[in-house]
Amino acid sequence: MDDRVRMEEFNRIDRGRLKRLRDDLIERGVERVDIEILFGAPAKELVDFSRRGEATMLVVGTQGRGFFGQLVLGGVAHQAARQSSVPTLLVPPKIEAIDVHKELAAATANAGR
Repeated sequence: MDDRVRMEEFNRIDRGRLKRLRDDLIERGVERVDIEILFGAPAKELVDFSRRGEATMLVVGTQGRGFFGQLVLGGVAHQAARQSSVPTLLVPPKIEAIDVHKELAAATANAGR
């Protein structure tokens, strides 16, 4: 499977997921939800999009590295939240429980790289 075909498949899957999330939000009373899939450097694209004046809020998923990992490494979502011109909601992945000692050890190991 070539890269173009693979990218089209990823986009189809992502659009389906986003449409289901949009439908769920509308069922819960949200008046308007627009879906945008941006291409390029993620943080830059999100910040540029927020500055175009079309968005009233960005909702951005995080990768789930945990607090310490994000603190040491930064992250696209946090970078976009700091630079966005509109409020930004960071949505963490679902996790059962956070092992603080494990998070600290992973962040410390990553900081040395």
